[in-house]
Amino acid sequence: MRKVILGLCMTMFLAALPMTQDGSMRGFFISMLDRAYPFEQARSLITKEGLSEEMLEDWVEAILPWEEAGLIGTGKDGQEEEDPVTWPSELDEAVLDAAAISRENQFTGIPTDYYVTIQEKPQIDTSISSLKGLYNQELIQNYAKTVSLYNYDSESMRPSPEFINGEAFMQEDLSLNLQDLGDEPTVLIFHTHGHEGYIGKEEYGILDVGDYLEQILEENYGIQVLHHKGIYDEGGVNGAYTRMGEEIPQILAEHPSIQIAIDMHRDGVGENTRLVSNVDGREVAKVMLVTGVSRSFDENGDLQPIEYLPNENLHSVLSLGFQLKMAADTLYPGFMRQLYLSSWRYSTYMLPRSMLLEVGAQTNTLEEAKAAMIPFARTLVTVLSDQG
Repeated sequence: MRKVILGLCMTMFLAALPMTQDGSMRGFFISMLDRAYPFEQARSLITKEGLSEEMLEDWVEAILPWEEAGLIGTGKDGQEEEDPVTWPSELDEAVLDAAAISRENQFTGIPTDYYVTIQEKPQIDTSISSLKGLYNQELIQNYAKTVSLYNYDSESMRPSPEFINGEAFMQEDLSLNLQDLGDEPTVLIFHTHGHEGYIGKEEYGILDVGDYLEQILEENYGIQVLHHKGIYDEGGVNGAYTRMGEEIPQILAEHPSIQIAIDMHRDGVGENTRLVSNVDGREVAKVMLVTGVSRSFDENGDLQPIEYLPNENLHSVLSLGFQLKMAADTLYPGFMRQLYLSSWRYSTYMLPRSMLLEVGAQTNTLEEAKAAMIPFARTLVTVLSDQG
């Protein structure tokens, strides 16, 4: 894998050179691509002048999607592990689905599917104010403990007390008056990668999960939802975040009542890994929140803001993720995976209450993914309903 990455970086470096008259350089590029990854679509992006701007802009996303690039090696103990990769920092918004390869819950077979039905409207008997009394205060107050809640690729970024502060996160008021929201939509659900699916529905399954969360929030909690089903990864993930970023802000402008934006995804993991948790006697898919912090290493190895990926809502977004993690770990231990940090931005910048939600992985059934929306919805409503 390291050789592949090196080859790709060399190819990008050589992209500045013009193609020769006899086409030998073009042949060289195609040969490199074929050796690195059999991706026929890339050939059309090689021009006489070199690699096109589109190819350079979305290189990593187009050539090395997490779940297809084979970023899984075998450790000394025989367990699958991620092959660390350093992504070129100058690429714009290298979108990799933030697929942190999980080692938990080895695959033991697919359980029999069951239909998930919406429960009777639950009474939220645990407000966030009372829930806080159950939190592990050391996790909140001690940075060394706080950072254990996070996962990240240490070769492309690392957390720091500068932007990871549990006490400050808990003080952020993200509450809404859920009893006085009106008939206009409060929550936007959308899918940058709408093609993602599960066992039982290999394509577009994530849209069904979005439908189910919409139904739960509206029928159980009286929260109006706009579920946008625009497809931004038609033909591949190349450029999906760019296309999403052109349309979703327009939807938010047209619906100023929207306070919460959920970009719902499905993770990609090793085929021997299943992300499941037992909630109220059912196996449900685990969920994970991804936040792009818009920072990358400089030449001195220091983490610096990426100026062309601004995020004025970063603190609020990080606070929301932290509060949801603390609440989920208290209400449903083991249901929410570690918070994942990326050096890029993804879609977590458009509102103070923005999130990128990964619901299970390709090894989960569709019903497991849908079932996960019941505990997730309760966790979300609990955090937003009371900051007293």
